[in-house]
Amino acid sequence: MKNKKFYITTTIPYANAPPHIGFALEIVQADVLARWHSLLGEDVFFLTGTDEHGVKNYKMAKEVGLTPQQFVDKNSDYFRELTKVLNISNNYFIRTTDKKAHWPGVINLWKILAKKRDIYKKKYKGNYCYGCERFVIEKDLIDGKCPNHPNLTPELIEEENYFFKLSKYSDKIINLIKKDKLKITPEKWKNDFLSLIKDGLTDVSFSRDKKHLPWGIPVPGDENQVLYVWPDALTNYITGIGYPDKKYKKYWPADVHVVGKDMLRFHTGIWPGMLLSAGIKLPKEVIVHGFLTVNGQKMSKSLGNVVNPIELRKKYDADSIRYILMRTIPFGDDGDFSEKALVERNNSELADKLGNLVSRVSALAEKYGLVKTENKLVKKLKVKEISSLIENYELDKALNLIFEFVDSCNLYVQENELWKSGDKKKLYELADSIKALAILLWAFIPETCEKISKVFNFKIDFKELKKPLKIGKIRKAEILFRKIEVDEKQEEKVNKAEKIEKIEGIATMSEIVQYGDWEKLDLRVGKIIKVEDIENADKLYKLTIDIGKEKRVVCAGLKKFYSKDELKNKKCILFVNLASRMMRGIESRGMILAAVNEDESKVRLIQPDSEIELGARVR
Repeated sequence: MKNKKFYITTTIPYANAPPHIGFALEIVQADVLARWHSLLGEDVFFLTGTDEHGVKNYKMAKEVGLTPQQFVDKNSDYFRELTKVLNISNNYFIRTTDKKAHWPGVINLWKILAKKRDIYKKKYKGNYCYGCERFVIEKDLIDGKCPNHPNLTPELIEEENYFFKLSKYSDKIINLIKKDKLKITPEKWKNDFLSLIKDGLTDVSFSRDKKHLPWGIPVPGDENQVLYVWPDALTNYITGIGYPDKKYKKYWPADVHVVGKDMLRFHTGIWPGMLLSAGIKLPKEVIVHGFLTVNGQKMSKSLGNVVNPIELRKKYDADSIRYILMRTIPFGDDGDFSEKALVERNNSELADKLGNLVSRVSALAEKYGLVKTENKLVKKLKVKEISSLIENYELDKALNLIFEFVDSCNLYVQENELWKSGDKKKLYELADSIKALAILLWAFIPETCEKISKVFNFKIDFKELKKPLKIGKIRKAEILFRKIEVDEKQEEKVNKAEKIEKIEGIATMSEIVQYGDWEKLDLRVGKIIKVEDIENADKLYKLTIDIGKEKRVVCAGLKKFYSKDELKNKKCILFVNLASRMMRGIESRGMILAAVNEDESKVRLIQPDSEIELGARVR
């Protein structure tokens, strides 16, 4: 008899930068569910990867002097590294630039939709958000800005593209969602999406003109167009398991798509429409997580509080990071991440409670031995309730119940003074209870639980929960979680950084000193190698600045103060770790430091007083 299959996916994040802690939340959540179903003996397939085409990648690659492929190779490697450092159990890592594994399926699906006459060509004029890589309809704009990227001004674009007849499937998609045939969890996000599309789904752009975007999968039969993000990126969920080969049906339909709340409309609107058109089964469920703030603030490069989980892993164990993400973020809601909370949970729960329990019981078992008996203690462990919570994605609540039982076990040691009595039967109850704990916790903190299984000689398998622990030779366990010392200086820095005001692309040194945290600022010596006018801009120049290892495009309000010839080849100091923003349709990636007099009638660039290599850091 074949094992029940379980197919789970994350979204494929855009490969324009290294991952941040928000995606770590998503991929760890997906990994916990994948491991849990594996624990139950199911045939699990877990897919993640990177979305690598699009305007933003093309433009950014050009700015830093790389080919688009070199640029996305570099960033995709960061996401692949994330899967390793956080102990993620994905079966495959899909890349949308993979011409062998991905492109054939995308082209095949396009041809099916075209054959159904669900793809047509028309001229289109709309507001394009480079942050989302999508056209944003007028009614969704907030003060003329994309709701997901309020720091970017959408660019008005007019061109002829291919469109997908999503409106044709609108009523059916709405009906499927209402009846939970396409389930959205939690319920609030189902209601939110239904409210958003109450007037129906509209047709969506499916291609871009090669003149504007030469980087992408060519449209079959039209060498002047490339596929837009939706027919390309969304199709990864079937190409990653073998489509168009029939072997993809082994795992399709997906049991769970894990997505962020900003990705919901695409996965429960556009993607089901494509599948309905192609006659392919729909995914069973889309589960939605919220956004993370950091120390109570929205993540922002300008605030210097973007948390890179790969860098975080250099400071803390993978299991400590996994635990804090699952323990403190309620499913479906926004949550807050802080290193302070990570340290506190590591020390008080993982080290003092779980680690201490395993250390004490293994040491006493080594000293006194065990005698098999009925384990009455384990009856306090609410296995059915914990299982139900995990099945319903309430992972924080499941961990809460598990650690209630950890507390019960520690109390059992204390009440019975086992370090004095050496009661072998009670020690057996505790050892058998630790086995149950490790099996239930394996999906969350796998490395730790595998260490525990070696100490107490058991197999990590859900079926083992009902089997009594076999008595074998036990030696005292190594320290599972070391206490982390609190960095008081780091605590003082939290919330200190504030948003630096901008004066037409210039930040004065006084503003940086007043609002910034010097250790978070990345200031580099650069050289202005190109100066261009910007159409209809009275104050702004478009500058290309060489900072050694890369070149940056920056919009700066220097027109009143310098001619183009005066600026060309001039050295400057560039503030490089600010969030980019769109200015006059140009993505400006940094700010030049300048001195400004009191009435702002004079501006002078700050420069090194003698020769130093480009890219040198200002400290």
